[in-house]
Amino acid sequence: MRNYKFPKIPEATIKRLSIYHRVLNELIHEGVEVVSSHRLSELTGLNAPQIRKDLTYFGEFGVRGVGYFVIHLHDSIREILGINKKWNVILVGVGKLGQALLSYENFEKQGYHIIAAFDTDPSKIGKKFGTNEIPVMPLDNIKKIAKEYNVKIAIITTPSESAQIVLNVIEEAEIEGVINFAPIKLTPNKKVTKISYVDLVTELDKMAFKITSS
Repeated sequence: MRNYKFPKIPEATIKRLSIYHRVLNELIHEGVEVVSSHRLSELTGLNAPQIRKDLTYFGEFGVRGVGYFVIHLHDSIREILGINKKWNVILVGVGKLGQALLSYENFEKQGYHIIAAFDTDPSKIGKKFGTNEIPVMPLDNIKKIAKEYNVKIAIITTPSESAQIVLNVIEEAEIEGVINFAPIKLTPNKKVTKISYVDLVTELDKMAFKITSS
């Protein structure tokens, strides 16, 4: 796999790459071999110049007057995103949101394999959740599981007051990537730790504003 090193790729571009990947995946299933940026624009709701600009960050993929070869672009984006391999993931916080994520089957389809969940509630430890029957373990098992299964990504779905403590445990286990659903800003102790925030209430607020101001 090529190691893509660029000085600055906008985060919005990375998010759009994920959208392009899903659309290209559908086109492959439909037997489409070549697609234009205009057609990608129709399918994604994004404008064609933006699509072309996003892709040029990573090289030249299109053929002038022809378009993009679907399989080649699809596979290139998978390589750029690093999803051309399986990722072992853990989840910490088996409340209602955590249980919902454990039941989400598309993670597995996209190459993200949640191998274990963790919680401090004794009534949940030992139970299994989701269609893959993911086991719930105590927090002090995180380091052992992370090392055994080479876990690089953790999802935090704990209450906000527990999230920082959980992050500390995750970092001790040498897990570098964290997706945080807890409504709180976390402070990493290691420079290599990468944190993404998912705040559903903020997204609802943004949508409410769009509707109100339109």
